Amino acid sequence: MEIIHSVLHSLGFDPVVFGSQVLLFYVMHLLLQRILYRPLEHSRDQREALTMGRVDEAERINQQALALKENYEDEIRRARQAAQAAVQQARSQAEADRVARLAAARAEAEALLRTAKEEILGERTRAEAELNQQVAELSMAVAGRLVETMAGPAQRERVLKRLREASS
Repeated sequence: MEIIHSVLHSLGFDPVVFGSQVLLFYVMHLLLQRILYRPLEHSRDQREALTMGRVDEAERINQQALALKENYEDEIRRARQAAQAAVQQARSQAEADRVARLAAARAEAEALLRTAKEEILGERTRAEAELNQQVAELSMAVAGRLVETMAGPAQRERVLKRLREASS
């Protein structure tokens, strides 16, 4: 210990001065703590509390924004689904209308075709009857002339009468 003491003395170390310096340092520390450190610490705590409050508020607002965004996306999704359903329903209705109009057009075409066939058949029947009538008249006229040329007018009337009875 003597060596330490001699080294400290050769360096100019005075224990009384050292003790007074430690005491002064401690007193300065106490004064600075009361005057400077505590108010700074208090300000820091207030700022930290304010910052934490703002962070909490920001998180709350962010959560609300996320919830609103989710609601908005859900509404958009529902609106799209409703629009798609409406489009699908309109397509189905249009297809049903098209099928109904097509069926009505086919029925009308079939009715027109049936009517046309009936008219054609009627015209054909009338034409055949008229043609038969004309053929009969021409046949009678030809037969009458033949008979008249070969047998005479009296024989002609008798042959025409038989032909009329046979054709009726």
